Amino acid sequence: MSSFLALNLLSLLIGLKLKVGVITLRPFDAITAIGFLFAFALACVRRHILLPIGILTLLPFFFVHVVSAFSIDMTNGLREAVQVLIVSCFALTLAISLDRFVLSVFSRTLFLGMWVLTLYNIWWHISNGFFIGWKRLNDPKHTFILLPIILSVVMLTPPDKRNWLRGRHSAWLVWLGFGVLVFLSGERKALISFFILSVLLLTRGRIKPVLVGSVIGGGVVASALALAPPDSGYLGKQLHSIFSPLAESRPDPYQLSIWEANPEYHSNAQRLFAFEQGKSFFLKSPLFGVGTNGYQSDLKSRFHYLPEFLSLGIHNEFFRIMVENGIVGLVTYAFVWVTSVLRALKQMSLLNRHHLLDRRSSLLMLAVFYLPLALFLGVEASGSRSLVTLTLIALAPDILSTLRKGGAHPGSSLMRTEAAAL
Repeated sequence: MSSFLALNLLSLLIGLKLKVGVITLRPFDAITAIGFLFAFALACVRRHILLPIGILTLLPFFFVHVVSAFSIDMTNGLREAVQVLIVSCFALTLAISLDRFVLSVFSRTLFLGMWVLTLYNIWWHISNGFFIGWKRLNDPKHTFILLPIILSVVMLTPPDKRNWLRGRHSAWLVWLGFGVLVFLSGERKALISFFILSVLLLTRGRIKPVLVGSVIGGGVVASALALAPPDSGYLGKQLHSIFSPLAESRPDPYQLSIWEANPEYHSNAQRLFAFEQGKSFFLKSPLFGVGTNGYQSDLKSRFHYLPEFLSLGIHNEFFRIMVENGIVGLVTYAFVWVTSVLRALKQMSLLNRHHLLDRRSSLLMLAVFYLPLALFLGVEASGSRSLVTLTLIALAPDILSTLRKGGAHPGSSLMRTEAAAL
């Protein structure tokens, strides 16, 4: 079941879609339905159905999300209700399977599957003449930010026979090799996430080394940018846009001819425009928001002349929820995050007490899990991926609890992290 759940998640990154009326179906939806029916039937036979606390923390936000969608119109409400139902089935499948969940199998399947998707993404771009800037396949490109999260957790575990990525030297070679691919991809959020994870792994999470490493790393990048002007090619422009995000968004929002004639302006310009318009929408209805998916519908009615790239949704899940679901929605969303972190800290404390994990390593593992996912959602549009990511965040402490009980452990030695692990 662990491999099945991993393959289910990987299906979100394939990009295949089927439009059925107002509903868009993905392979993830069909795989989730099959997995849920199988897991539920097996649980009924065994008369053992577990509903962990993580599932309950999701309910308030899911309720607000769906009710808010119906405030727009019935079609919008039904579409979001189906999406939440599918994600809920995935969450229940994972919850029901916790007593048979093997983390090492799950992480290995995800790791290998994301490598396959990454290599396919690179091959597709190169075969189509794009030797850098591998971002044109919208779904597979997310492996550039997600795969290092899995790899960093594995690197924090001791390299013994239970660890499928053996040896610290081989682990760092894989890390550096993938870092080169991340750089060549030009995926800005992946570059930022990879830099943060690299500093945390190199310094083992110690505060002073983290600060020193960040300053040194920032200095190296700043020097490179000073030597390479903004017009020094695609990668140069991408790096400059990270440290000067408004530089490519300076044309007046109403001078559409300038924006349309310069595609390199589009990404940051759209984010800036969405932020400015989102603020006005939020102030109009701060408590309950303008409704799930209400931002785009209101934007199109107010600015019907906008080009397509400016009519996109808000690419920041935290801000989108504040605009569309208001303070009420944001509180329920933050509740999932806060309870997850607090419960994960408690589970890590129990693992420390049982000498399965030392304190520094446990805190570092939480950092390399939560921080990149927060960045991912902070620059990602709403959809199934965002809801599934929130589900994994909510259930992360419940997965940790099974490690202590032995029901899902990848080998007790895998969870013993020593100072010399790296």
